[in-house]
Amino acid sequence: MGDCSEISAPPTTEHDVPDELLELVFLRLPWSLHLVRAACTCKRWRRIIAHAAFLRRFRSLRASAVVAGHYRVDKFVHWSPPPGCNPVFFLSPSSDTVDLRPQHFSLDFLPFRDGGSWDIADSRGGLLLVNQCPGNNVAVFQDLVVCEPMTRRCRVIPPPGSFAATSPAPSSRRRR
Repeated sequence: MGDCSEISAPPTTEHDVPDELLELVFLRLPWSLHLVRAACTCKRWRRIIAHAAFLRRFRSLRASAVVAGHYRVDKFVHWSPPPGCNPVFFLSPSSDTVDLRPQHFSLDFLPFRDGGSWDIADSRGGLLLVNQCPGNNVAVFQDLVVCEPMTRRCRVIPPPGSFAATSPAPSSRRRR
């Protein structure tokens, strides 16, 4: 009778998680589709997600991206580089471009080899994946570079091991 045993607490369930904590979890969902799926889980989650204050907060954290402009290349003619090389940035007329100029997005900071130019291979967010435009020797693995034009930072991606022998050493010279 003088036994000092611990009193065990009842097990915790998902119903013990406060609404405020669930809101923080829901706010971290990456896409609206995930939010819709979560709302279909149970009435409680639907009530939390459907609340006007929560939806306002969710939308404010995922403001639509502003498109400042686009890169354009001229059509191919026999005396110019291949299509896609030496892209030029053009501001979008619909964007708020008070402090922006096309020069802010110039790719003149990229490393290059003698007479080399760059082709935009892909983009995501503010990053560009560019590769050296093919010259006379198309069998050579071309440099790939990830760059951020607004900050003028770039990083050369080394060729995969099997291509390393066919890739010349990148030049450290920069365009002026």
